[in-house]
Amino acid sequence: MTVTDNVYSNNSSNAAYTSPIIWSPQSEQYMYDQSVFMQYGVMDARFLNQPGRQGNYSLETGYSMGQLTEGVPTPVSKISYNQVTITFNGYGDAKQLTDEKVLNSFSYILTDIQRNAIGAMIENRESVIVTELLTTTTTGIYPNSRTSSTITSADTFNTQIIRDVRKAMIKSQAKRCSAIVISPDQEADVLALPNFVNASQYGDNRIIQTGEIGKYIGIQFRISNFITSATENSITVYKAVALGRRPFVFAPKRRFEFAFEREARRDRAVTASWWEMFGVSILWEASVTVLTTA
Repeated sequence: MTVTDNVYSNNSSNAAYTSPIIWSPQSEQYMYDQSVFMQYGVMDARFLNQPGRQGNYSLETGYSMGQLTEGVPTPVSKISYNQVTITFNGYGDAKQLTDEKVLNSFSYILTDIQRNAIGAMIENRESVIVTELLTTTTTGIYPNSRTSSTITSADTFNTQIIRDVRKAMIKSQAKRCSAIVISPDQEADVLALPNFVNASQYGDNRIIQTGEIGKYIGIQFRISNFITSATENSITVYKAVALGRRPFVFAPKRRFEFAFEREARRDRAVTASWWEMFGVSILWEASVTVLTTA
């Protein structure tokens, strides 16, 4: 029998049964279009397909210098490191299709499952990253100098809270405030800020896809559904996240893998499965600040 190239082409419906999809340019582009947080983190692939359950990062907070005296040796000081540990976890899912289902919708269902799996991967990454970011030990900031016990429904997102977090990050190891990720519920207040630049005016759909809605005093504003609500002082509040220099590290342990496999012939079914393994950890605590507003 002659084997043709069409059997293994990426756009062939039969290819799903013969060649698992590990990664592709299409999935990379889809990830970029949908991801909000990934672009602000440090991507560290040193652990990819390597043994080990966790990785450690040693961070020096910064050296100091003093005036030297002629004829006196330069003094030696001890090196002291802060350590960040990243733990790897596996994430995945699987869906099963009967042969009857495949026969009824074969032309589209395989591609549909692949795309949904990639979308689930993106959402899972965003969820894991946000969960880690909200564990920051950096002091949170409230509008109008409020606190958790004094915030009111009138304390919405304003220019003062942006100036406060910008100043705090510039004065710390963060060095700058690069972006603030807000919830959809906070968007109206942010867009009402004076001199705010709306990304819809940029003429670039890519910006809208990645969640950017504009800039204010050089800080990018993005929307994420993973910025959810909480209750403080008996009112609903939202925990936006401000990101500075090197806020977190994302370390893949096993790249996203997608595959179809046929079950036993009597089962008359195929199973689509996908999984990946990675770790996320805050890298610079000063680069992650939670902004709480009504």
